[in-house]
Amino acid sequence: MREISMSEFERLGGIHQKGSMLPRELMPREKAWFQEGEILGIVLEDQIDFDWSWVCLAKHPDRGWRYRAIDAAASLSSFEKAKEALAATMRKEASAWSRWRDVMNNDPEPD
Repeated sequence: MREISMSEFERLGGIHQKGSMLPRELMPREKAWFQEGEILGIVLEDQIDFDWSWVCLAKHPDRGWRYRAIDAAASLSSFEKAKEALAATMRKEASAWSRWRDVMNNDPEPD
């Protein structure tokens, strides 16, 4: 898992939080962005109780290959714990994504 900038996250097609009913100052703040192969991730800090969360995103065929959340966790005690948990999930998802892509690329065309 490598850390990337917010602009690289956006360039890759990552999406940000939108449409919350919470006031902006109460929205979780995105603190770091990551990439592992085709998988993206975000670590966020909650602005109410100042714990940490993460979101793992993957491209989804039913969404026109746009990214969508595939896993998440909240209420972690530190940035490092959120980052470690996100890294483990991103490694697992990147491996699964790679296997799926290989199967799809090697699947013969129907007659």
